[in-house]
Amino acid sequence: MRILFKIISEFVALVIAFFVLMLGLSEIGGEVVTLTKPLESGEQQTVRLWIVDQDGSAWLEHGDPSSFWIKNLSKNPQLTVERNGKTEIYQAMADPDSHELVHKLLRDKYGAIDAVIRLLGGEADRCPGVPVHLSFQKI
Repeated sequence: MRILFKIISEFVALVIAFFVLMLGLSEIGGEVVTLTKPLESGEQQTVRLWIVDQDGSAWLEHGDPSSFWIKNLSKNPQLTVERNGKTEIYQAMADPDSHELVHKLLRDKYGAIDAVIRLLGGEADRCPGVPVHLSFQKI
């Protein structure tokens, strides 16, 4: 019984260490913004994630194509993002066709930390996230 308890304890410790490592890498790896996204219940949820810029606009990559907030962008394209201490509402559009561009921008901006997070997260060859284009035209 003690051996089983030890195995389970070590597994739980390993899982916790993995998530702490992923969170730590993402927070120290570069610029982190806070996205406020709607939930199907009508509540709002905040999530911290990386952002990249190109040609006067920005990109986020987060969320499954079937998630409520991604599907809701076609009806309500406004997202709130806190960046550099300022909270702004942006026009947003899911753009799955820009996956390669966003990954290149992420690699360029966040370097080796991006590669490590993708590898540890099992996303080295595939990525479930949906790129979201943010227009800097504030509402």
